[in-house]
Amino acid sequence: MTQNVNSSDFFKELKKTGFEEVYKEPYQELSSERFYSAVKQTEKNCFYLFFHKTFGVLAAVNTTNNARLIKQCRLYYNWVPKKEADLGKIIGEGEMIGDVWVAAHNVITDVNDILNNLKRNGTLLPKWKYIPTLILLHTQQIKELVNLKPRIGGTPQKRIHTINNKIISALPQGVKKSITPKKLN
Repeated sequence: MTQNVNSSDFFKELKKTGFEEVYKEPYQELSSERFYSAVKQTEKNCFYLFFHKTFGVLAAVNTTNNARLIKQCRLYYNWVPKKEADLGKIIGEGEMIGDVWVAAHNVITDVNDILNNLKRNGTLLPKWKYIPTLILLHTQQIKELVNLKPRIGGTPQKRIHTINNKIISALPQGVKKSITPKKLN
């Protein structure tokens, strides 16, 4: 995603759409160093989680350029499509489990349009039946996960799971209940 989306405008749009900020983690990101420079630069960025209580949509957002721009936004949700819905034009990444589309959908713009399209063509579940493949890591954690030579802390999947659990435990109780299926509570 190479679009330059202003973070302030993006967050206003998310909130206007009905999302509420439920988690924020500032972090220092080591930026790519130039091949001719020995000086490594850091940026102060943030990882956010926003939640839409009515539709059960969790938005994981990473900033860049000292938190001025959006680097990535990933929507996580459970959605039951109508029988006549044209899935190829509606859905992002995910998998169908029974009659539920369990999604991890990369977006950078048009979140409101995506939600409206999903609502027109099915039902977003405010309480998840299934947990999508969550990756609740900020970009520096991802870089460290990929570049870490000694695999301290187990496999990358195990470390992602550990970080996800830590973040989920810090969320408001209502959000935790919405995104954690009953059998896992």
